[in-house]
Amino acid sequence: MGFDLYGLNPINPNNIVKPKHFDWDDKNVTQKEKDAYYKAAEEYDEQVVGSYFRNNVWFWRPLWQYVSIGCGNILTENDIMEGSSNSGHTISKTKAKRIAARLRRLDKDGMLSEYDKFMNKKVKKARKNNKKVRELRDELQKKAKKELGPDIIPADYPEPYKTEWDKIYEMEDWTGHYPFDVDNVRNFAEFCENSGGFEIC
Repeated sequence: MGFDLYGLNPINPNNIVKPKHFDWDDKNVTQKEKDAYYKAAEEYDEQVVGSYFRNNVWFWRPLWQYVSIGCGNILTENDIMEGSSNSGHTISKTKAKRIAARLRRLDKDGMLSEYDKFMNKKVKKARKNNKKVRELRDELQKKAKKELGPDIIPADYPEPYKTEWDKIYEMEDWTGHYPFDVDNVRNFAEFCENSGGFEIC
């Protein structure tokens, strides 16, 4: 799962022509034509930085959380909530420009760096915890397979294995799966500045 952001009216000073989509169901479209399209689309997005921004879910959630904290008086509660879904919610040009300015100010003032240190400590601690959780899960799985058969999977565990598995599973700290990245914030700020507003899909 990922989050695709599309600029509503991206700045394009060199008037670069955006490649047109194929009808992907058309059997006459060759692989060579598809490859050429993907290459042209990638080049367009690199040159028109406000046209497209993408994160997988693991990077988008901490990025959007930071934006929500740092730009809380720019975004509405609905903006913040919809930004965590693929609903097609739009952020206006004015808000996008203000987000970019705010993120750059936080970076310049050292707040972004401080938040990065804070989050990296949290992620490191969570990953250390999760390593122990994995070890506990592995031990339980070995025990279950020895007593219940080699094909048993956690979803089919009888008691008391099921309760024990669930308790171990709840010990997982999901912070460890969502890394915070300073360059991702900076790239997002650049996208916002040049997007003319954007849609979150």
